[in-house]
Amino acid sequence: MSRCIEMAELDLPLTDEQQMLRDSVQRYLADVARPGWRALSESLGLAGVAVPREAGGFGGGMVDIALVMAELGPALAGADWLSHAAATMLIARAAPGHPVLPELAVGSRRAAVVSGGAGATVAGGGG
Repeated sequence: MSRCIEMAELDLPLTDEQQMLRDSVQRYLADVARPGWRALSESLGLAGVAVPREAGGFGGGMVDIALVMAELGPALAGADWLSHAAATMLIARAAPGHPVLPELAVGSRRAAVVSGGAGATVAGGGG
């Protein structure tokens, strides 16, 4: 069964799993004001949204990231999460099976996209 979310003029069909993800973030944000990186990772498991299932993640893609950001944005709680999700997705696509992916999925390591003028770099570090 799928539901739709309306983003501007876009009707986007959601899977049951995507709807559950969105609902979980909404419920969490109703109780917690401006959660930080660690809270989002530990309480909701959001560090693994863009990590493939085989590596212990949610296995989501751009739609899942957009759903989470649509909820985090108004709460002013998503910049560091978005950078991690984008970098993690890039790592997963460029090097599927990379040994750091399980750590990124649980939030014990963080990744970020860093732009230094001529191009972008994907960097990782501890949680």
